[in-house]
Amino acid sequence: MRPKKLTMYAFGPYAGKEEINFDELGSRTMFVISGKTGAGKTTIFDAIAFALYGKTSGEERSAQDLRSDFADEDQLTAVDFIFSLKNNTYRINRSPIQSRRKTRGEGYTTVSAKAEMYEVINGEEKLIAATLSESDDQINKLLQLDFHQFKQILMIPQGEFRTLLTSDSTDKEKILQKLFHTESYRYFQDYLKTRAKQLRDEATGFQQERIRLYEAIDPLENTDLSQALNQEHRNDELIISLAKNLVATQKELFKKRSKDITNEKEKYTDILKKIENARYIDQSFIELSNTKDEINKLTNQHQDITLLKNKLQISRKADQLWPQYQELQAKETELSMREQHRIKTSEQLKRQERQLNEDKKAMADLKVEKENIKNDEAELNDLYKLNERLDQFLIKSRELNEFAESGKSEKLKLDDLKGKLSDNEQLKINLSDALSKRYEQQTRSADLTVELSQLNELIKIIKDLNQKSEMKEQLFNELKEKKVALSQVQKYLLEEQAKLKHALNEQSVQSAFELSSQLKDGEACPVCGSIHHPNPATRSGEVVDIDDFRKNIEKLQLDKVRTESSIGHLEDRISGVVSEIETLVQYQKNAPGYKESSSLTHYLQLFESQKKEQAVLLEQIKINDVSDSIKKAEQQSIDLKREIQLLEETVQQKRDQYVSLRSIITQLKEEIPDVYLDSGVLQARIKELEKKIRVHYEYSKHVEARFLQSDKEVSRLLDRLKQAEEEKKNIFEALNDSKNTFGQLLSESSFENAHELIQSKLNDGEQTELEHKISTHEKKLFSLEEYAAKLENELKHVSRPDLQKLQSEKEMIESAIKKLDDQLSDLSAYLKQHDQILLKIDQNQTAAGEIEKKYLLTGQLSEIANGQNELKLTFERFVLAYYLEDILIIANERLLKMTSGRYELHRKEDRSKGNKQGGLELLVMDHYTGQQRHVKTLSGGEAFKASLALALGLADVVQSYAGGVSLETMFIDEGFGTLDPESLDQAIESLMDIQSNGRLVGVISHVPELKERIDARLEVFSTKGGSSTRFLFETL
Repeated sequence: MRPKKLTMYAFGPYAGKEEINFDELGSRTMFVISGKTGAGKTTIFDAIAFALYGKTSGEERSAQDLRSDFADEDQLTAVDFIFSLKNNTYRINRSPIQSRRKTRGEGYTTVSAKAEMYEVINGEEKLIAATLSESDDQINKLLQLDFHQFKQILMIPQGEFRTLLTSDSTDKEKILQKLFHTESYRYFQDYLKTRAKQLRDEATGFQQERIRLYEAIDPLENTDLSQALNQEHRNDELIISLAKNLVATQKELFKKRSKDITNEKEKYTDILKKIENARYIDQSFIELSNTKDEINKLTNQHQDITLLKNKLQISRKADQLWPQYQELQAKETELSMREQHRIKTSEQLKRQERQLNEDKKAMADLKVEKENIKNDEAELNDLYKLNERLDQFLIKSRELNEFAESGKSEKLKLDDLKGKLSDNEQLKINLSDALSKRYEQQTRSADLTVELSQLNELIKIIKDLNQKSEMKEQLFNELKEKKVALSQVQKYLLEEQAKLKHALNEQSVQSAFELSSQLKDGEACPVCGSIHHPNPATRSGEVVDIDDFRKNIEKLQLDKVRTESSIGHLEDRISGVVSEIETLVQYQKNAPGYKESSSLTHYLQLFESQKKEQAVLLEQIKINDVSDSIKKAEQQSIDLKREIQLLEETVQQKRDQYVSLRSIITQLKEEIPDVYLDSGVLQARIKELEKKIRVHYEYSKHVEARFLQSDKEVSRLLDRLKQAEEEKKNIFEALNDSKNTFGQLLSESSFENAHELIQSKLNDGEQTELEHKISTHEKKLFSLEEYAAKLENELKHVSRPDLQKLQSEKEMIESAIKKLDDQLSDLSAYLKQHDQILLKIDQNQTAAGEIEKKYLLTGQLSEIANGQNELKLTFERFVLAYYLEDILIIANERLLKMTSGRYELHRKEDRSKGNKQGGLELLVMDHYTGQQRHVKTLSGGEAFKASLALALGLADVVQSYAGGVSLETMFIDEGFGTLDPESLDQAIESLMDIQSNGRLVGVISHVPELKERIDARLEVFSTKGGSSTRFLFETL
């Protein structure tokens, strides 16, 4: 990613629109951002980070806090950032959630956070993201870095250098976790721990289940098993062996009892057969006795059966004369009926002749009545017409009354609607008053929001001022100590230099002595060439080791450089802090609501008080939101007015209809006689005439029909009387013939007269009954005699058995079977239960063994992965240590170069003390001393070099693991003031190495040497109206 243009609107100290065009850099790949403290240098980095990720570079300020205090109320805060990536150009525009003044009315409204992203193709913009989430997704997809990686690779804010260098293993772990996304390794650790716990719980569950199974074992009278079960530490093998032996013993007992019960059941079967046979013999004796009693009883009924046979024989003789007797009776009955029919017909004829005479007289009277009926019919027709007009009159009268009632009802409804309209108008007035009150509350709430924001800013300024004042005091004390230390070092250095000078002189004398001791007369001196040596040098004093003095001086010079560097760094920091204090004091004086006499506690209390007041106001505003109610009331007034207008029109229409209807009723009333205005009178007269006419016609029809019927009936009865007399005569002659025939047959029979014949005659049912009784008696007697003979033959040589004795024997066998059966049931239940228990114990042991095997492996892995090992190192931290080693390899290449080969960073591999986990702490290898020490012992300048090297190494490693990340830019917000000129040159050379491959490097710094070495400078100017920027270019 390479920036092209950054535009800030009301962002931080930049009041209006501030545009930074990075294309002005041209081919330059490094620039420095300079300006006064608080001018807005870091804000540039914040703006880029906010545009891309919605967060600030240092994460100490939220996006909402970046609203410029210098900006106009109408100017919204936003950032627009154009950047290139892999030959493509993109623009993203992002704004935070903020408040702005309402366009209508008073108060403020909240504007939601927004983000849009475009791809610039041939000068035209194509929208690729329209929401916050879509924009975030596009940024992550294009840059392939999350915010934490971006902050470590592309934009290193203040404090981030030294944080990674000096932090302990725990803090360094959190940083590296975010960069390398090693959550999966921690999840694996957690999985192993959870799985080990599950396996341990399962093993415990199997053990508890085994205890429950042991407690379920019944040892019966086996003392060994009982003692084994009651031991505190049970022997599983012993218990199972004893339990299996006991079960085997009980199975043998079960077989024996099964055999015993089989024998008893066989005895029981035999006794049942004997009892059954005895019962059969005993029942035969009983039946033989009962059969003989029945035979005697039937023999005593012989005389009665003989009488029944005689009665049946006489009845059969009467059956031979009975048809002739019945024929005679039928003809006498028919003659009697014919005579009665003739008499009846004669009487009917006389009555019908009298009725015919009456009908003739009625016919004559009808002719006279017919003339009167015609007048009645004419009157009835007139009344029908009058009734129609009366119906119209009554209908119209009802309609008139209904109109009157409807008019009253609608008048009441109209009055009610007008009342509702009046009430609604009053409600609108009340709601308007409530809305005005809510506007006042909203205005006060908006004012409180501004005041709270101002108070919060003032509190932050006071807190920062107090912190900076304490820091200034601390820095002055440190400076004083460093100057004392410098003076002491300088004193020791002068002493060591004097000693070295003296030692060098002594060394020259010693060298001359050693040379002179080797001179020989006649041989040339290696120094002057003379062959004569008249005055050779002599030994003076002891031999001195000059290297010790040089090492001491070198160490003292290094201490002096370090101390001077620390003093310079402290003076820069004091200058920066003093400048910041002056700026904060000025901000404090200009802050709204500031009073010199008020303390921080006062402002904190005031802030909480106003915060509570705003919370109450917001709740009241929420409760008093009547805008919807006002709209509803206004709509209700419109609806009521429309309804009143429609109802008034309806009332007027009905009033016109009422007048018209009343005129029609008056006209109808004039056409109806007063006597018939009463509908009841008219209807009574109509019904009277209708009834009279109807009765007349019905009576006429009846009289005419009756006359014709009477005449016809008289003729018919005359014919019937004549026929009846003829039939009587024929029947009388046939009766005399039947009497002669029956008398002849009766005299020839055994019956004296007809009465004796009738007494002897039995009907078919009676004869059948007698035949059945006789036959049943004879058959039963024969059957019983035959059965008795059979029983006597069977029992001829058999004695009667003793059933009581056999029953007692059966009961004894039953008792024995029951006792054995109970024993078998108990044994069966015991064996079934304990077979199941032993099976479950076997299954439990098998499953528990498998679980314990798994737990041994998983538990050991969990302990190792979660840091319970010799190095106290978790699996995730082990992986992070691998990443850190990669970082150190690359970082040391730069650090060795920046420190002239003196320092090299190593990871501390020793186990930490106690239970504290390590593995990620850093040590520095000092090649001058050959010793390792903690990085916290480095001086300010040395620590900066190590931090810079580590940060650059981290950036390279994260890039290599991120894959496909385009690193064309790096921003560094860190002071270089702790570096001496040589170290500064080395640091700049490292940065030059970064930008040599085309990467753009931007550095925030107050160091003049850095500004002189870099020809491009983005200067930030601070004024009372806000800050501004401008690129400055110089020829080096």
